[in-house]
Amino acid sequence: MLLLFVACQKEDRSIETPDPNQQETPYVPSCIPCTDTGAYIPIGPNYYWTYQYTRQSYAYQPDSNGNYPIITHTRIDSVKYIDTVTINSLVYFNVRGLGYIRFKGGSYYKWVPSRRLIVRFMIEHPVAGMTWETCLPHFNTYYPQECYRYQVIHTNRTLSTPFGTFTNVVEVQESSNQIYAAQTTTYYYKKGVGLIHQFSGQRQNSPIISETSSLLQYHTL
Repeated sequence: MLLLFVACQKEDRSIETPDPNQQETPYVPSCIPCTDTGAYIPIGPNYYWTYQYTRQSYAYQPDSNGNYPIITHTRIDSVKYIDTVTINSLVYFNVRGLGYIRFKGGSYYKWVPSRRLIVRFMIEHPVAGMTWETCLPHFNTYYPQECYRYQVIHTNRTLSTPFGTFTNVVEVQESSNQIYAAQTTTYYYKKGVGLIHQFSGQRQNSPIISETSSLLQYHTL
């Protein structure tokens, strides 16, 4: 039934910024430990995820034929809940590998310390076609204002990872106008599991061709 309202829904371009004077009751979600199967990013004590990370890039130096060979780099990344922290009177979950995550008003937010900005990157009830955008404060007129745009592409994908195959996967696409950002980054979320796959295409002005992270194992419940 939600799909009936997509055509009438206006694009949300609101930006949430931290207010040092804002006070609130510390937020303790029902999914610590997570029993909410509707959580796209379940967070709680002893929760962890490991991913197979693969990056393909061109070599900085050409070979004897003048060609730039493609180099493949792999590693294992670990994402783990550490603790909760308070930033500007707002409570966040400190998740190693993800950063400072906060759930509020049906959306997932990330605190970006280097930008002193809260970026909304996922919503609680995604519907195909939904879009939203977050733009950083524009300090340097020489460069365009840095913006991140998100769009829900699908809500019922079937996706295979090294861990296994998942159904009803939500696909969210991120695009940015940053000079060195990837053309697009696509995230795949599974309810009750979290992020199961991530793919970034070729970056502008960079030797990086692609970056992929795919779920190896996890523990949430």
